[in-house]
Amino acid sequence: MVGIEFGFLLVYRAGWNLGVAAVLTNVLASLILVPVAIFVFKDKLSWVNITGILVCFAGLVMLNWKR
Repeated sequence: MVGIEFGFLLVYRAGWNLGVAAVLTNVLASLILVPVAIFVFKDKLSWVNITGILVCFAGLVMLNWKR
């Protein structure tokens, strides 16, 4: 938690859009937790989970898309 809050402080000081930073942080945290769930908790991926992961990646691409 301290690392995430420190990251938001750095984002704010760098002049980034905080709305984009919040979405980016949530998506990246979710994507990082997927391997943890698979290897530590022995969860299985279903098609719904895979679709959600692909939607997360699509969201990251759209966030970085230059208009």
